[in-house]
Amino acid sequence: MSPSPTPSRSRSRMSSSRHALGGSVSYAQSILPDGPVDEETVELLDELMHPHHEQDDTLVDDAVDHSERAQRSAERQQLPWWKRPSPWWLLLATPISTIAMSATMAPKIEVYTLLACSVHKPEIFKDTQLFSAHLPPSLRPHDDGPNTGASVRPSFDVALSNTSTMNAMTDQKPSPCASDPVVQAAVAKLTTAITTSMGVLGCLTTAWWGSFSDRYGRTRILGLTIAGLLINDFNFILVAQNFRRIPGGYWFLIVGPIIEGCLGGFVSASAASHAYMADTTTSSERSRIFSLFLGLVFFGLGFGPTIGSLLIRFTQNLLSVFYLAAGVHLSYAIMAWFLLPESLTKAQMHSAHLQHQESRRLRSEEEVTLLVRFQRLFDFLKPLTIFFPEPVNTAPKGRKCDWNLTLLAIAYAFTVSIMGSMMVKFQYLITTYEWNSELVGYFLTITGATRAICLAVFIPVAIKFAKGDFKRSRVPESEPLVSDGSHRHSASFDLALARGSIVLETIAYATMPFAPTGLSFTLLTMLASMGSGFTPALQSAALELYGQKVGGGANVESGKLFGALSVLQALCGQILGPAIYGLVYIKTLATFPQAIFMVSLTSVIISSICLSLVRLPTDVRTDVEEVSHIPDHGVRDATLVDVDLPGETDGALRGRKKVPPAVPEVTVSAPTP
Repeated sequence: MSPSPTPSRSRSRMSSSRHALGGSVSYAQSILPDGPVDEETVELLDELMHPHHEQDDTLVDDAVDHSERAQRSAERQQLPWWKRPSPWWLLLATPISTIAMSATMAPKIEVYTLLACSVHKPEIFKDTQLFSAHLPPSLRPHDDGPNTGASVRPSFDVALSNTSTMNAMTDQKPSPCASDPVVQAAVAKLTTAITTSMGVLGCLTTAWWGSFSDRYGRTRILGLTIAGLLINDFNFILVAQNFRRIPGGYWFLIVGPIIEGCLGGFVSASAASHAYMADTTTSSERSRIFSLFLGLVFFGLGFGPTIGSLLIRFTQNLLSVFYLAAGVHLSYAIMAWFLLPESLTKAQMHSAHLQHQESRRLRSEEEVTLLVRFQRLFDFLKPLTIFFPEPVNTAPKGRKCDWNLTLLAIAYAFTVSIMGSMMVKFQYLITTYEWNSELVGYFLTITGATRAICLAVFIPVAIKFAKGDFKRSRVPESEPLVSDGSHRHSASFDLALARGSIVLETIAYATMPFAPTGLSFTLLTMLASMGSGFTPALQSAALELYGQKVGGGANVESGKLFGALSVLQALCGQILGPAIYGLVYIKTLATFPQAIFMVSLTSVIISSICLSLVRLPTDVRTDVEEVSHIPDHGVRDATLVDVDLPGETDGALRGRKKVPPAVPEVTVSAPTP
């Protein structure tokens, strides 16, 4: 079988949704999907990587495209291995980089706590009696003076590397800094500012950097984004050791994330990595490479926190994991700048340059008013318009609009916003259960492994047993996505799976505030991780409803739907979520710190209500020729008489018999169980 239809199908389906995807799609959703890598995911990633490619509508264009790909592949095979672009360059580096990234997540909260405590509560910082014996003479408090906050200047550098400190933390002794409301409020403000600024800048700059990579190459953007990560690492270490000598104190930490966000950050780096792998693989092996990439990412995210915890235990230094991360990012940057072969040819980059110049010329010719400039600021929200309810001509009495897709979008938005609570939940663990970064690292590994096992093993097995031999068929472009009973059953099953997953999360978040020990909290978090089937199930159901909404057939653009869901993920999971949870924790940590779980519980309840209101269409549209196969249908005979006959016009039919002008199809009500 010729492979040519596959690229053609991808381009024809995705090309018209470029505007939807080019504004602010968060590639975190593409990198870490909650389900397997399917054909829609590969098509979406391919379009995200090549946002400026023109649509090819003819077989001649497809043949030329395949000829060029074959020629480039043959030329690359003649190069020595160290100059040959290959996805294995990135696949080998992926687990190392993700381990370094995830190893720093838990220690960051502990460093933030020590920073805030040494500034806002220096007397508590000194009275811990964990650091005073090791203070350098220049920073020791005066023994003959009053013990006031102004005179106490404990050495934070010693605090980070003191052996007695780590031993005390390992023995689970109470930490006054971690339990002080003033300190925790300061930490929550800092983490909220850092997370929100990163989310906003990543949302605004990712599309621009994606276009930049088309014109200047994938390795260039990889080098720049990794340089941003490296600057953030160096800034963190610099502030941790010298925050008293830096303007703004520990608030200078926010400079690193701002620079990283302006340079694209991890989001753009991941997008460039996907683009590089897509450029160096064929369409037939792309799904396998992406699946392998995701598996390596999960491996790094799962084992990174534990490796970081063990490193802290052996080195007795909280900053050791940040030195490790900086070293890994430095090695990655050297590889990207000097060793990694470019995946794009000069001809491809020149073509992207010409297309970019033409796009700028056309935009400059448009009449630009103040209102137009203001509207362009919110262009990244345009993909969300596909979720707006639309009038339904055949709607029953009392229901004039189709709200199904809107309800699914609301449910997804509230559920994905829980991602923004991660940092404050780390604070809650440290404060409530007196954990240190080592134990938080083990916690992350356990819960992450549970989520990965559920996604890779439990959910697929459950689907197999529940649905029997059902498999989603890959239909050609001309066939509608929602066309028969099997597809109807698919949407029903996906919706049921999403509802069941929400029930598990509801139980978990309702009981988390009352967990008496860290072990019970871990078990409840594992229960919530078992509800990770919500997102893939909801996405599948949304795709079915979207296909029914737009009429099926060639009008179905899965990339536009997934792009809109990615915008929701970026807004709620990276911007609104961290801001809301941070504010709630700041206001309630002194009286009721469990309020953050009440917010999560409210979110999943709202999602559950929205899912309960979704009603899949109960009518199946079918051609009139198919009615004869439906037994005992009262209008079958009349339909066979009234159908248009070949060669006869509507006028002739109306003259022969009084019938409506045309009856192209009939609606058959599905049986009610």
